[in-house]
Amino acid sequence: MMETPVEFPRKREVTEIMTETFRFLGAEAGPLMRYTLIYALPFIVVLAALQLVLSSEVTAIQETIRSIEPEEMMGQLGGMYKKYFLIMLFNVFVQSLFIAVIYTYIHAYLDRGKGSFTSSEITSAFFSNAWISIGTSLVVAVISFIGLIFCILPGIFILNSLSLAVFIAIYEKKGIGYSISRSWNLVKLQWWNTFLLNLTGFLIAQVIAMVLSAPATMGLESKVIFAEGETWRQAASDWRVWVFLAATIIGTLLSVISFVFLAFQYFNLKEREKELMPGVN
Repeated sequence: MMETPVEFPRKREVTEIMTETFRFLGAEAGPLMRYTLIYALPFIVVLAALQLVLSSEVTAIQETIRSIEPEEMMGQLGGMYKKYFLIMLFNVFVQSLFIAVIYTYIHAYLDRGKGSFTSSEITSAFFSNAWISIGTSLVVAVISFIGLIFCILPGIFILNSLSLAVFIAIYEKKGIGYSISRSWNLVKLQWWNTFLLNLTGFLIAQVIAMVLSAPATMGLESKVIFAEGETWRQAASDWRVWVFLAATIIGTLLSVISFVFLAFQYFNLKEREKELMPGVN
C-alpha cells in the first residue's frame, strides 16, 4: 500500500507540526540520507573532528590553568579564540550545505510530488541552493551575533525571528533581504510557537549527542583526548575519539528535525497570514 504523501501547505498546531515532521522523515529517510551522504556528510565529519580537537584543547587549559603564568594563559586563550572563530565560520558553511540538501529535496517534493523527480534534478538544484543557503545563513549569523554582543536575549529574539529566512530564500528565491524581512514578519504571527519548535529541535539533537558521548566522559580522571604533540594516528587508538566523533556527527545530522520543523512552520504561518490578510499570496 502506497503511503499518503505529506501535505506541507496547511495550518497546523505545534504538536501536529512535530508529528508530521517525524512522518515525513520516516517516509523519506532513504533519499534524504543518500543526498546528505553525498553532499554534506564529508564536511560534517571534518567539522566534528575540528570541534573535538578544540574541545580537548579547552579542557587541557582548564585542567592546567592554575600552573600557567598569566601571560602564557592569555596567549593560549587568544589562539583559542581565533580557532573558535574559524570553526564557527566553518560550522555556518557546513550547516548551510546540510540545510540546502534538505530544503532542495523538500522543494522538489512540493513542486513535483513524492518520487516524481530524479537525482540529477536534485543535484542541479542543490548547487544553486547551496550558494543561497550560505549567503543567507552568513547574514543571519552576523545579525544574530551583533544581537548577542549586546545581550543574550536580543540575540535569541533575532535568531528565532530570522529562523525561516533560509527556507524562504531557497523556496521563494526573492533575495536575502526579502527573505530576512519575510521571516521576521511571518514569525511575528507565532513567535513563541516558532521558538518552541526551534528549542525542541535543538534539545533533541543535543540531548541525544550528550547521551551518546556520556560513556567517554564518565569516571575518567582526565578528559583531555589530544595530548600536546600527539598525532591523529596516536589519538585514534583512544576509543573516546570515536565515541565523541560519532556523537557529534549524529547530533549534527539530527538537526534535520529542526530544519523540517521550520519548513512546516513556514507553510503554517503562510496559511494563518492568508486568514488575517486575505489578499496576501
